[in-house]
Amino acid sequence: MENQPDRRTAAGWTLLCLAVTLLAVAGCANQDSPRQARLRATTLIPPPSPPFLNGSVALLLTTLPGFSCHLTMQGGPMAAPSDLLTGELFGCSNKLFFAPAPSSFGGRAGGFGFLYDIDQGQGFMLCDAMQGYAPISSRFSPTDVAVRPLGKGGERVAGHRCEPVEVVVSLADAPRQVLRVWRALDLQKFPVRISTAEGRAFDLTLSRIRLEIPPAEMFRPPEGFARYESPEGMMAEMVMRQEKLKRKPGEEPLIPEVTPQSTGR
Repeated sequence: MENQPDRRTAAGWTLLCLAVTLLAVAGCANQDSPRQARLRATTLIPPPSPPFLNGSVALLLTTLPGFSCHLTMQGGPMAAPSDLLTGELFGCSNKLFFAPAPSSFGGRAGGFGFLYDIDQGQGFMLCDAMQGYAPISSRFSPTDVAVRPLGKGGERVAGHRCEPVEVVVSLADAPRQVLRVWRALDLQKFPVRISTAEGRAFDLTLSRIRLEIPPAEMFRPPEGFARYESPEGMMAEMVMRQEKLKRKPGEEPLIPEVTPQSTGR
């Protein structure tokens, strides 16, 4: 049995890849003041929460006491069809933690982490560069989950003999969601592949699965991280710090300073 990696190792907490893009607006700089030109050139883009943390897929990932695995997702609402999201996923009962790999989405997802509590419908986005975290939430109200077998089974995915099923999740305030799921017979029917063709279609594959309960502290913001009011506020603070380093003497700041709500847990 391999040793359980700690969250910072799995997440690549030392990565400096940040989800901030600088957009030069051609044709406007000549008629703008220097301050306006600098403001136009700065765009804040907090990374969105991965869709498997807070929706129908999350229901399938929280059926066991605990697990850890490597995750690969293609497609979905976060990316173009050709983009891949990869990283390490950890689960403990109703809680999930995902640490994207630095290469995900062209390097735009590295340096962040996502904690989510399925029962409470909320969690946190973590940012290593800011040593901070901010609350995230979603509205997801399942009313029924129906499972229908597909075929005789026996298909292998990631080296596991699987039972393919169709899972239909009925929602209180949205259309039902239909998922095709391959459940590994040697892993207590834990899913090793999940796909959907509805909406922004995606294909999710789980590998290197270990059915172990991760440490409880993995599902809390790290000690010493500062809490921000929102992901946008945390990103604004990061851009403000970067802009301050480049600001010329006498220039006014582009973005007012954002004060963290608190430090610690």
